[in-house]
Amino acid sequence: MKFRTGFVSNSSTCSFCIYGTYFDSGEIEDFDDEDFYKRAEKFHLSCHSPDSDTYYIGLEWSLIGDNETGGEFKDRVKGLIQQFLGKKDVELDTYEEAWHD
Repeated sequence: MKFRTGFVSNSSTCSFCIYGTYFDSGEIEDFDDEDFYKRAEKFHLSCHSPDSDTYYIGLEWSLIGDNETGGEFKDRVKGLIQQFLGKKDVELDTYEEAWHD
């Protein structure tokens, strides 16, 4: 039996682990996919969309600061997402997803 230990160039799996929120595009009035990604980039937020209707937005856990506690990181992410979405009642959690393109 052979095992491949190097990089697999034809892999089409996407995955992520963020602290943030998710929503369906229908939940936001006048949703524009292209504008969404441009705006998220300005806030330095990570965006993932496994299909054309569902969007995850937040920060990768790897972006926690060296001198930042978990609570401080969560507060920072919450503030960014509240500003980005323009609403205060945002439920946040850790999301891990993987899918094949």
